[in-house]
Amino acid sequence: MYSKQLPESSTLLLETVKKLPLSTSLGGYQLQSIVNLAIQFHDFDLLKEIVQLPFDIEDQKTYEHLVIGFQSFYFQAIKGNHAIVDFVSDAVTDSILLQKCLLQAYVDENYLGTFFGRWLTAVEDSKILDFKLFKNLLLCQKAVNARDMDMAKTYLSKAHQLVLESKVDIHPILKARIGVWNLVLKNDNHAIETQFNSLSSPIDKADFAVIASRLLWTYQGEKTILPFLEQITLNDFPPVKDFFQKGRFNMLLLTLAIHHYLKQEIQQSKAYFKLFNRSTLGYDIVNVDFYLPWIDKLVKL
Repeated sequence: MYSKQLPESSTLLLETVKKLPLSTSLGGYQLQSIVNLAIQFHDFDLLKEIVQLPFDIEDQKTYEHLVIGFQSFYFQAIKGNHAIVDFVSDAVTDSILLQKCLLQAYVDENYLGTFFGRWLTAVEDSKILDFKLFKNLLLCQKAVNARDMDMAKTYLSKAHQLVLESKVDIHPILKARIGVWNLVLKNDNHAIETQFNSLSSPIDKADFAVIASRLLWTYQGEKTILPFLEQITLNDFPPVKDFFQKGRFNMLLLTLAIHHYLKQEIQQSKAYFKLFNRSTLGYDIVNVDFYLPWIDKLVKL
């Protein structure tokens, strides 16, 4: 499908990408521009080369800017660009960059039944240590959406086995998903508390709280009691936050505003919502459809 010899213009662009200062936001936006150019001119050979480059995704700044650089794949997919959907489905099987900086960064659950579910399924193996766990938990949700509870429980069981076999710490967002699906599928009321109490960092707790709350309100209803939210203290958070931490903290503020609104504690809800920045929806931007009606409701308080 892909040629082995790039044309001269594409070769020059590839060499430019290799030299981009991806430790800076400028490098991320320059990468985004080149990716957009390749998409515009259907240069899938160049894109294939780019997503195979050995960038250091363990470096936080580089990772952040690669996420910026690759976001066009996601936006093109939701616009129905079948050529891009097909490209990612083929390239993601052995591209760590796409697995980490696209699939794990733009987790749009609305598309689990279409392109996002297809991308997940395409990855049979990964060098990313938590990818199999991530994949099984998302496929569990896909099965729940399809009302295939037996299959959902199968994926959840696989996820539990992967946790037992894991030699690395489990990400708090994955812990949130484990807790939620244990409640939804097994009526295990202690799983969420257990997973939340395993966390010590306030940022990790924010990650957990935002994801778990949204999923529980979606799948269990707005009357679901969320005691873990009562354990979060804003004073525990560092005054200086990086890009991702700011987004996580901001979404936590909105989550707490919703929580107190549902408890009919209107003054507390207003206080949290006043701190919330509507222009910064953070890392959960791909699931913004859940939050927009709430923002419209809370702004009227």
